[in-house]
Amino acid sequence: MTITRRALLAATILALPGATPEDRWQRAELMSLKGDSRALRAEYEALVAARPDDVRFRVGLGESCLAADDLKCTQAQVDVARAPAADDAEVKKLMAA
Repeated sequence: MTITRRALLAATILALPGATPEDRWQRAELMSLKGDSRALRAEYEALVAARPDDVRFRVGLGESCLAADDLKCTQAQVDVARAPAADDAEVKKLMAA
């Protein structure tokens, strides 16, 4: 997938100091387009540390763990995310993987 100049600019802006967790989540979404799996996983780990109850961050971390064939990490994220968000479509998608 080709990264546009606009996406690169957005990623640069979101990397600036003072970015909120929402900004960092959007940055992680952009990172997934670039395919930088190590940086993506580190970003999701930081997001989960900042907001452990945010299902989006857990799903993102679980998907990045799955991409790295780290099934233990993937299962841990599914287990934590499943309890409060069992009906969440993204959680169901991750559980089916």
